[in-house]
Amino acid sequence: MSNVSHDRNRGVTGGDKSNRITIIDRKFRRYRLDELPQFINVLRGDMRLVGPQPPLLQYTNAFPQLYAKVLLSRPGVTGLASLHYHRHEERLIASATTPEQTKTIYTTRCIPRKATLDLIYQRHASVCFDAMIIWQTLRRVLKC
Repeated sequence: MSNVSHDRNRGVTGGDKSNRITIIDRKFRRYRLDELPQFINVLRGDMRLVGPQPPLLQYTNAFPQLYAKVLLSRPGVTGLASLHYHRHEERLIASATTPEQTKTIYTTRCIPRKATLDLIYQRHASVCFDAMIIWQTLRRVLKC
């Protein structure tokens, strides 16, 4: 695989990659079935059910001060940011036609807002708050 091809596969998936996403992939994402493998990490204790979504290394390296705070919480399969920003993020980056546009939209509009939500979760984390997030996630997944 060439470096150009490798670079195109890095980062978030925006409109510039939409022609490579199959109908099955769209359904998996819509119903969040693409998150199922993460349950293995929950069983191993590497993740929790609720917490910040684990960011890609390139973003933690690009925003070390921001992610130093977010990563104090163990990552989760679902969380406040993924629950309340998932669809909005998809709509924002769907308009991107190049990897550069996708990266710009994601780094300037998505990362700061998602990190803010992750930090709100961190301040209010509790069994009841986790239960509410899990319940809302299940409702949203089953409603689709």
